[in-house]
Amino acid sequence: MPRKTNAIQEDTMGRFEDVVVADIDGSAAIAFTAQIAAEAGQALALALDIADAQAVAALFETAQRHFDARAMYLTPHDRAILDLDPAVWDQTMVTKLRGALFCCRQAIPRMIARGVGVIVNMSSCQGLSGDTAQTSYAASKAAMNMLSASLATQYGHA
Repeated sequence: MPRKTNAIQEDTMGRFEDVVVADIDGSAAIAFTAQIAAEAGQALALALDIADAQAVAALFETAQRHFDARAMYLTPHDRAILDLDPAVWDQTMVTKLRGALFCCRQAIPRMIARGVGVIVNMSSCQGLSGDTAQTSYAASKAAMNMLSASLATQYGHA
């Protein structure tokens, strides 16, 4: 199952009829979609690197062709600041933030065209309070909170 999704899965089951689960780990996406299909509706699993703009564009095109999906779950080893590898920091920011940006850029025009839609960005309490060991993760979640606030400000009325 994709990391940090158990509570999300429980809260989401039954809320959406059609769901696309995108994860770099295809087997994790398949496991999650099997649970959704068994409990709540249709689900499509796709393996992709969310930090790749072309892969994200293809994801949204596939989702729209498959069933005009209404929700998408986007799912490195972190350390404390003194032990943190800058490559892990960079990869975390690329995966968590750039991937979310690409997904939003694909979703917003489709949502506006349909007149309805929801964007679910994944965050964490660590984005509000920090963390003793997961520095880049906590920083990425704080940035995700601000990205979400900016999206709501810019498009919440559209």
